[in-house]
Amino acid sequence: MRRAVLLGFLWTASIVGLLSASAVINCLDGNTCNHVRVIVQNPQDVNEVAQKHPGALVIDLHGNLLDEYQHPLAEQWLKLNLSYNLMTQDMFWNISNSHLEVVDLTYNQLRTVSVPPSVTDFIAERNHLYDITIRSQSRLQRLILPKNQFDSLNKFTNLPNLQELDLSCNDLSELKVDQLSTSLRSLKLARNHIHIISGYKSLQSLEYLDLSHNILTTFSESRVVFPSVRNLYLQNNKIVMWMNVVNINNQLKEVNLLDNDWDCKNLEQVLKKMKPKTIQGPRSRDINCRQEHDFICCTSSEAPYADRLIKYRKQEFKALQEGTAQREGGNYSCSKYEPNPCDGDDNLVYKVAGSAVEDAKSLAESSLKELQQLLNQENKIVAKLDQNVTSFKAESHQLSAVHSDLVTYIARQYSEALPEKEQSLKGKPKEEVGKLQQLFSYYESENEKLKLQITNEERDNQDKLNEINTLDTEMEDLNYQKDRLTEELANRNATVNGYKARIEVLQKQLQ
Repeated sequence: MRRAVLLGFLWTASIVGLLSASAVINCLDGNTCNHVRVIVQNPQDVNEVAQKHPGALVIDLHGNLLDEYQHPLAEQWLKLNLSYNLMTQDMFWNISNSHLEVVDLTYNQLRTVSVPPSVTDFIAERNHLYDITIRSQSRLQRLILPKNQFDSLNKFTNLPNLQELDLSCNDLSELKVDQLSTSLRSLKLARNHIHIISGYKSLQSLEYLDLSHNILTTFSESRVVFPSVRNLYLQNNKIVMWMNVVNINNQLKEVNLLDNDWDCKNLEQVLKKMKPKTIQGPRSRDINCRQEHDFICCTSSEAPYADRLIKYRKQEFKALQEGTAQREGGNYSCSKYEPNPCDGDDNLVYKVAGSAVEDAKSLAESSLKELQQLLNQENKIVAKLDQNVTSFKAESHQLSAVHSDLVTYIARQYSEALPEKEQSLKGKPKEEVGKLQQLFSYYESENEKLKLQITNEERDNQDKLNEINTLDTEMEDLNYQKDRLTEELANRNATVNGYKARIEVLQKQLQ
């Protein structure tokens, strides 16, 4: 019902441009759509995402209030976020081959779950998990399972690649180090019920260890079991003594020892083995938290454990008395109530789902705005096209007038240029085209005749030119002969004149 109230309005709305009427999708990385955020109405809609975006690599389905997940066989997916849903059934039990590397199942209602072999990061915070199946060929490097119900570490053995394990806020009562992988670099076991650390395996790679908010009464052998730890958190336990102080790891960089039940003498020995800067957390000014103890509370006693046992029994008896008095007197007060950090907020799933709906609503509104902008652009284009149509119509009228003039011109040319015996297309379809073709044929025929006439005339002209050239040659020869004769005549005249002059001379002599 709450799901219907949160999501109902969204699916009844008409969302244009989104994936479908039952799924809203947002490509967080732009048009490539490798990273997809999806709001779906039903589990079956996940298949639609796989079909519409076969190239997607990261699928975000958080906040959908899904009560089941139907695997769409999207083998290419690398990351899958199914957090803040209502799933109760193991969705990976039959998956043995996939490309999934990161899975987030935070805030669901799972009691058992399987981890696909390909997964390296598996997150399932705040479920009801008490069992987990991890195959022997697992590639797990990071396993985040706080706020569940695991009471043993035997499900986390034989994980050679595991580097980070978070089992905070579970039901562990014992830390059995022999069950852990030596590849671990970070181990978070805060807010369990751990009262003992057992085993002899040396966690050589472990650098971060959080055992805060448990019920440890002793801590020992850190250099043997945890030789590489740099960050150690033991606050809010009931530690009275650090056993084997000589084995304290001198490589510690940060340690929190606050809010325990330290014996002052043992605490002094511990602090001497540690550098002052390694001690973290707010210091108290209580009388039992003296400066020489680095303001960490402690109690001096000849019988530390016996005194603490008596104190705890008194505290339990007092708590029982106060509880009985409240029940009998009906005087219940919540003024001193403090929520347990390990308790999940059941309403948070619905809050996240409501936020997802708002995101979908914003996406829909954004899409509608984009579509409205596109519609406005399309309207502008239509208006421009209308203007073009009007302009084309005006041009069409002009072309019609030109066409009419051209038809009249062709008809006139046809009747004037062609002999009547050639005018045989009148009244037939496509008359103007036929007339033009007939006119062109007629003109081509006439042109051929004219070309032939011109060719003949050119030939005659060439012959006449040849005759003229011959006459010119002969005239040149005659002129040459004339010049020779003239020259010869001149010579003879000169000779005659010479003879005449000589004769005249002789005649004078004879006289």
